[in-house]
Amino acid sequence: MARKKTRRKAEDEYTSLAIRVEDYHVEVRAAINYEMYLTRPSRDVDYRDPVFRFNTDLTIVGTSTSPKKRVGERYELAIFGDDAPSRHLHMTIDDAQAHDERGVPQYRTYRGDSLPVYKAPPGIAVLHKVRGEPRWGAYVTALPRFVSDLLLLLGSGKSLYVALDERKDRRTRWMQSLSLQTTDPSEE
Repeated sequence: MARKKTRRKAEDEYTSLAIRVEDYHVEVRAAINYEMYLTRPSRDVDYRDPVFRFNTDLTIVGTSTSPKKRVGERYELAIFGDDAPSRHLHMTIDDAQAHDERGVPQYRTYRGDSLPVYKAPPGIAVLHKVRGEPRWGAYVTALPRFVSDLLLLLGSGKSLYVALDERKDRRTRWMQSLSLQTTDPSEE
């Protein structure tokens, strides 16, 4: 009888990136929600979203300074300030509790206590590589107050760096955290 080969699940790979900010672009917009103009109903419409939309779009452009294998690569991080309910940015830890196939919340026992099992989201956003170029990009939806804080730092005139934590799951690179700071993360 032939032995069946089993695939081993690849371990997630974590990388901390330091990116020197070189430029940024911003657009602030007020508009009526485009969903109001649809001639036929859409299944994707979240009726909790506001009629009036106020958005800030920020793109931060920079070059990586670490790790060594990614030094010199370009990054364009598009960050969209939008707190509409359809963006799911107000998710709570309770919302992340794992459920079985019948929708029953899952628990595990630890030292005699019953604790909820959580299923964390895979990341904040997906990092994508531009084919054939040493260039990366990401589209991040964030709360408007976060984008405002980023703009305050960008307008300070100081040298700034992005600290980005990445998790590679198979072929997908998930952004786990993103921060803008005045110190070079590669020197910390």
